[in-house]
Amino acid sequence: MAKGGRSVKGGAPAASQEGTNSDAELGQMQGIASLYQIDRLLGGESETLALGASGAIDQLCVKFHLIKPYIEPALAFVKLLPKGSQIAQVVEFLTDIANRLCPVPGAKPAAAAVRSLAPAPLADAPPFGDVETAFVKLSAALPASGTGQVAAAAFDACGVYRENKRWIATILSFVEWLPSGGTVAKVIRLLMQIADGLCRA
Repeated sequence: MAKGGRSVKGGAPAASQEGTNSDAELGQMQGIASLYQIDRLLGGESETLALGASGAIDQLCVKFHLIKPYIEPALAFVKLLPKGSQIAQVVEFLTDIANRLCPVPGAKPAAAAVRSLAPAPLADAPPFGDVETAFVKLSAALPASGTGQVAAAAFDACGVYRENKRWIATILSFVEWLPSGGTVAKVIRLLMQIADGLCRA
């Protein structure tokens, strides 16, 4: 009986652990499938649109809404990358800013964002020695994952973006360097273009 008792008591956590592993594996598979869909929808496009060009904001918003349903599920895979949790934090922050500029498909963006902004292209990738600094800076500056803080009226999302764009660009260069980071880099670049449209007027 003692042995049987120990077996039953020890078996429950094992079953629970198995269920946890299955959930994690399912999330990872969904993440990979979501990244595939994002890559398919964005194609090979990685060009920077001049936001002053006619219809550029609309084009960015259309792209954003095409991939938006896949961004959150994709983060399950993103978190498996080196520094994945911090990369996911950057993607979530930029996604929340994009939600402000493109709240619903077909909606008119804020008037300020339609002005001829022509944002400067991203700077050349900083030395990789700056990458660790970038992760530290952004971890302190960006809202914690899932808090919804960016949507709060009192939160100066644009101020945070402008102050930290250099570090976000550093993270982008790091993600582009990762063997599995190509699609994630496309997402970050698109979201940065949208943030420029909202925050640089």
